[in-house]
Amino acid sequence: GKMLFSSDAFGLPELYFLGVHLFRQGLDDVLTSLVERGEMGPSDAHRIAALIGADNARRVYGLTA
Repeated sequence: GKMLFSSDAFGLPELYFLGVHLFRQGLDDVLTSLVERGEMGPSDAHRIAALIGADNARRVYGLTA
């Protein structure tokens, strides 16, 4: 399976901002913890963040940029 980012916000623009902010903070916390515990390397963490944040959506929806 693939994991994609979604803000799950609707209506007010502030909800999109808050959704993105909390998602990025949570993802950073999880990936930093995994790197610190030696369960993955920094390059793996960067790759996972890129995949979740944009690259999976590009592949799923056939986007080029």
